[in-house]
Amino acid sequence: MSCFCVITNESKASPQKSEADNNQGLRNGVYLWAVGLLTYGHLHVIPDILENIPPRTASISRLAKLVKVVLPTFELDGSLSIDAPLEVDEIKAWYEQHKDELVWDEDELVFKFQDTQI
Repeated sequence: MSCFCVITNESKASPQKSEADNNQGLRNGVYLWAVGLLTYGHLHVIPDILENIPPRTASISRLAKLVKVVLPTFELDGSLSIDAPLEVDEIKAWYEQHKDELVWDEDELVFKFQDTQI
């Protein structure tokens, strides 16, 4: 019963919070769920991650770099290194171009191009 009350109270908009704050909270939730699903090989969540990245001041925004870790382009193309700033438009374009060519490697926990998977 108390769990239900906590969920109910958290889901209501607080009078002190603006609508923008509440929307950012929802966006953060989508972002975190998508990052979690990506770690299990769900490629389709990449747009959700890129569209809901929190402001750079939020520590959870660093999780977006996971996209660079699991996609094969970042090991092949030095211009897209893991340490470079996240270029959302560039990653979205790459994802749209290559998403049908990628498969999840359960052993290495990364996506690989279909023709390079062992």
